Amino acid sequence: MNLFFMQIDTESELKIFNCEALLETAYRKMLENVVNSVITPEDLYYSKHVPWIQGVVCGNAHITLKYGLILNKEELSSLEIIINQELQKDLNIISVEVSEGYKGQYKVLYVVPKILTGLNHIISELSKFKVIEESLPFKPHITLCYLKNTSNTESIKDNLSHLVNVNLGLDKIILEPN
Repeated sequence: MNLFFMQIDTESELKIFNCEALLETAYRKMLENVVNSVITPEDLYYSKHVPWIQGVVCGNAHITLKYGLILNKEELSSLEIIINQELQKDLNIISVEVSEGYKGQYKVLYVVPKILTGLNHIISELSKFKVIEESLPFKPHITLCYLKNTSNTESIKDNLSHLVNVNLGLDKIILEPN
């Protein structure tokens, strides 16, 4: 697995990162096609202020392993060693879920993958680092799209239930500056 990260200039300077496992391109396209076939444009939510909250986001589909990691240069280097371990690259979707977005402004449609041993090890290691305060309970997930609060989420979930047990492939692990 490859790791990409932003350089930090000094030992003491702290940066905030999200750790993500990017899906292979073919799987991102498949998810995007499936979501676009089920969800109408009228159901999609687009933020005027947050650039990544823009309707269907499967084109950049990834498993968020941990967000808000507060790292200095030394911690980033040790995390690079952990993340660069060889991993199994296949995973399986176990559920389609919806949660409330920031301050109830929208809803988030996502799938939950069965986390494999290699990713469990990385998630366990990530939990040893400081993180920004999480406002909602966190679990690794793949965000599919952002929905308006008026969307019929139960119907959408039912129409996407065939994604359960679908296998997906991972491309690489990345640390994204937040």
